[in-house]
Amino acid sequence: MSFKEAYEKGQRAYFAKLAGGPGSGVSGSNTTVIGLPKSEYVSVGSRKALLDNMHYRKRTIPLSSIKAVAQEKCVPSKLQKFFDHPDWITNDPIDVLEVEDGVYHMIDGHHRYLAALGLGIKEIPARVRKKAKVTKK
Repeated sequence: MSFKEAYEKGQRAYFAKLAGGPGSGVSGSNTTVIGLPKSEYVSVGSRKALLDNMHYRKRTIPLSSIKAVAQEKCVPSKLQKFFDHPDWITNDPIDVLEVEDGVYHMIDGHHRYLAALGLGIKEIPARVRKKAKVTKK
């Protein structure tokens, strides 16, 4: 069952029981993100370089336009915090890479994105970076 399905069925305790993960500040386990493929352009290892070295424009984008993620794991207790404080989702923009017009891959903000899905939010503020166009000679 995905987080979104569990949340829609009122299983908030499901998220609170699974906790933790490296760097999360809580102990316990993490779990795999369900429903989105892993990005071929963004990995956990490349996120810092993308965030530090690429210019961005702030925009509001539809959640449905995010087609892939950089990380496959999430921390359910961190996700639960966003369910409990939905204003945190829109106060801090997520970071995405626009791989083609209107198609985005997640760089950073996975937990905010998943919580927005679970809460039925349709659009989210984002810092949009553009994938460089490759031309062949």
